[in-house]
Amino acid sequence: ELLLMLSRLDPNSLSGAALGFYNFALEGLRPQERPFEFEGETTIEVFAHNNTEQFISQDTYIRHPNLLKPFANFKFDFFLTNHGYGYFEIPLMGLIYGETTAAPHKDVTIPASTRSGAHGFGLNLPFTGGFKDLNFFVPFRTLVAFGGRGWNFQIGRDRLSWGNGESGNFMVGDHVHYHNAARATFYNGTFKYMYNISSFPNPRHYYKITAVTSPMDYKVDEWQPTGIEGESYSGNPYDEGLNLFIAHRLEWRLFREKLGFALSESVMYQSDTGTIIPDVLLPSMFLHDLYNNPNQNSLLALEADFSILPRLNIYGQMAVDEFNIPLAENPPKPDAPGNQETMAFMAGAKTAFPLWRGMFSASFEYVKTPPNLYLHEVRKGGTLTYIVANRYAETSMQQYGEEFLGYRWGGDARVFNLRASYREFGRLDLTANLFLMTHGTRDKWSKLAQVYSTDTDRTDVPTDVPITENHAGVDNYADADAKTTRNAAYVMTAFSLTGSWQFLPDYRVYGQIDFVSIENFGNISGVEASDVQLTLGVTYSF
Repeated sequence: ELLLMLSRLDPNSLSGAALGFYNFALEGLRPQERPFEFEGETTIEVFAHNNTEQFISQDTYIRHPNLLKPFANFKFDFFLTNHGYGYFEIPLMGLIYGETTAAPHKDVTIPASTRSGAHGFGLNLPFTGGFKDLNFFVPFRTLVAFGGRGWNFQIGRDRLSWGNGESGNFMVGDHVHYHNAARATFYNGTFKYMYNISSFPNPRHYYKITAVTSPMDYKVDEWQPTGIEGESYSGNPYDEGLNLFIAHRLEWRLFREKLGFALSESVMYQSDTGTIIPDVLLPSMFLHDLYNNPNQNSLLALEADFSILPRLNIYGQMAVDEFNIPLAENPPKPDAPGNQETMAFMAGAKTAFPLWRGMFSASFEYVKTPPNLYLHEVRKGGTLTYIVANRYAETSMQQYGEEFLGYRWGGDARVFNLRASYREFGRLDLTANLFLMTHGTRDKWSKLAQVYSTDTDRTDVPTDVPITENHAGVDNYADADAKTTRNAAYVMTAFSLTGSWQFLPDYRVYGQIDFVSIENFGNISGVEASDVQLTLGVTYSF
């Protein structure tokens, strides 16, 4: 598939750095000489930051905790036949979320990264906290794939990202550390279709349910994310329960590949008993919220990009979470609450051109997400949202990290992102990034804010709110005081410098420094916080 994309370029029309990049890509796609290959690398990574009181959770750290490099990583890949391929890696590493914290959310433990948290300095050495800190819940990437000309099928554990956004994508983003997924792909020169099913832990695995006498007696208001404890009703919660991301995606290009479109549709399907309703396996039924509302939540994403000039591409995304039409959804009424229409928008522009011995690229992006994006009316069975958890350790402490499946920063946000990079592939990579975000009081633990179609004296969110300034009228699973303490949108400014250098054939040094400032920290008016976050590492490959 990658060779087909590369074949669109005419190497005779390239010169200088552009031709060098073409040959670099072609060399990377050469046929594997042996049926089995092994690679390994060992890394010493140092991370530090100066604000160890406020910048604790993973959402306050710019370099995502999932990018933590293992101390050692052993990679194996093999070709079963000309049409079959396998890959797996065995990392030797510590726990990604090695501690828990109650701040900024009260009365609940939320996993914090070892690279941030209450530690001002840390290493990626797996035994710094004793043998108990060694992560046995690996690998995070392993797969088998079968394919031929125009098709392939893959099953295993891998990352997934759909879209060309710089700060993230609406349907699914690669900040989610891994998907346990099966995916089928069919393509030709201008058209591609993908079908994907990913499995995540059912929320009852990582939510504590209190005052329960039977599996169906609990009240959702009593759910609290525990971070590490898998308390639930009596019995083993790992024996039952489904939480599936079922999605398909169509891509096609027109006008000599200058104009591209993509349509993605998905459902999050949840079942406490482990049963599957067959029609959810057909994601083209785009009114899923009408047919199987108690068990699932649907999302639609549209994308387009156009190479308006030879070195300039403009692009956009739109996501539709709630769209009220008769009988299908739950429209608000003057005397009864309903679901607000929920649409997110992204627009950006990119450029790239050869410069000196490398390639210079730049991008600008604007993102607008509504307060209720990825949330859904809570039904019997739990928190049916586009928020998923991955398990990161199989020890005496079950460690889970919750993430928005789509855009990393979720709903209730306005984002500006400006990026410039210079790259010499295989040798040097330098990037500067300016990130500006205004984020309302809704987070991944907020309940769906139902609204009314006319103004009332109720405390529910009005239908025309662009970004929330309070948490009134809505409960929060992780912060019982959200209604009274959150009284302002917070503003994050982050300037980042990232670089890597292959200074010897087998050695690479890399680093990232982030200068972060947040006004109205924790969505509390007048609270200011800042942090300097540093990551440095050196990798030896063999």
